[in-house]
Amino acid sequence: MASMDAVLCCLVQEFLKTEKIEKAFNCFTVPNPDGDLWKTKLYQEELHKFFSSISLEMMEPAVRNYVSMVAAQKNRRHLKLLLSLIENLVTANVLPARLICESILNCEQLQYNNEDFWCQSFNFIHHVIGHVDYKGVRELPKMILDKALFIPDKFNFAIFSQVTAVERVVSYIFERSQCLLPSYFTINEVQKLYPDYKSWLHWIKLGLTV
Repeated sequence: MASMDAVLCCLVQEFLKTEKIEKAFNCFTVPNPDGDLWKTKLYQEELHKFFSSISLEMMEPAVRNYVSMVAAQKNRRHLKLLLSLIENLVTANVLPARLICESILNCEQLQYNNEDFWCQSFNFIHHVIGHVDYKGVRELPKMILDKALFIPDKFNFAIFSQVTAVERVVSYIFERSQCLLPSYFTINEVQKLYPDYKSWLHWIKLGLTV
C-alpha cells in the first residue's frame, strides 16, 4: 500500500512541479497551446498507466488518496488540472465515475467554505455523472443533499458560487430529459429525506421534483 501511495504521490508532485516551473518562467516564455495539449496528454498517459496497473482492491484507496491530494491544492489551476486528468480516465473507462464521485463526497475537505474545492468538485460531478450506473445515481443525490445541509439557510452573495454549483448538479440529476432517474423515484427520495418539507433546502427549486 505504501509503495502504491508513494508512486501516486510522486506522479502528482511531478505534474504540479512542472506547472510551477512553467509559471515561474512565464514572463520569459511564449505561450504554446500545442505544447500544453501535449503535456496534458503525457500526464493522462502516466495516470492511465498507474491506475491500469493496480488491482480492483487497490483502486478504491488509490482514488481516495488522489482525491485527498486534489483537496489539498490551494491553487485553482492545479485543482482543475488534477480533476480534468481523472475525468479523462472516467471517459476512457479506466476509472468508475461512481467511485470518484463518492470519494469526493466523502472527503472531509468538501465544505462550502472551501470554495475552490467545493465548486470544482461539483462541476466535476456534473460532468461525469452521466457515466454513473443507475444504482449509483440513486445513491448520489442523498450524499449531495447531505453535504448541502451545511449551507446556512440564510446565505449572502459570498457563497453564491457554492450554492449554484450544488443546485446545478441536483437539477441535472432530477431533470427528466437526462433520464438519470425516473420521476417517481425522484419524488419518493426527496419525500424520504424531507417528509415534512421543514428542513428542505429552500434555495433548491421545488419544481425540480415534479
